Amino acid sequence: MPESQSFCGGYYGKFGGAKGGEKDSATAYIAPLQQEILDHNISYDYDYVLIVGSLQQIRGYVYDHAQKNKNPSYNFTNDRQHWVYVNATDAGWPVKGHLSVNLSQDAALISPNEVWDAEKAPVLKVDAAIKSTGKKAKVYWKNFKKSFQKLIAWNLT
Repeated sequence: MPESQSFCGGYYGKFGGAKGGEKDSATAYIAPLQQEILDHNISYDYDYVLIVGSLQQIRGYVYDHAQKNKNPSYNFTNDRQHWVYVNATDAGWPVKGHLSVNLSQDAALISPNEVWDAEKAPVLKVDAAIKSTGKKAKVYWKNFKKSFQKLIAWNLT
């Protein structure tokens, strides 16, 4: 998943200076981590790229195909764009033009993990039609140095 920015990986078998052959069991893996809402009627697929070559060739391919200066932008016209919910549900699959989310107490809408240069994206714009008895909405973010921080809170009218 090219848009995934969280990964896990590991090794199996003898690790270190030994060289293995095509019949040895030693292996390494890396896998993208992405939370998803999987409806009973959804078809979920994704693409990946397997890069074979020298370290220099692999790095060259990655740098040549990396998305540069991409700031987050979400438009929920056809899908959830990897967002998940806590104490909330939506209208189900397929998404038809927008998300229609039913909020419970202490509900949260959680975006996929993303990294961007905050100095190049100094404005947060949220367009939403909200029906709620609640009076406030909050946005949180996490940076590399600290855990979650409150970014902004606003009154709903």
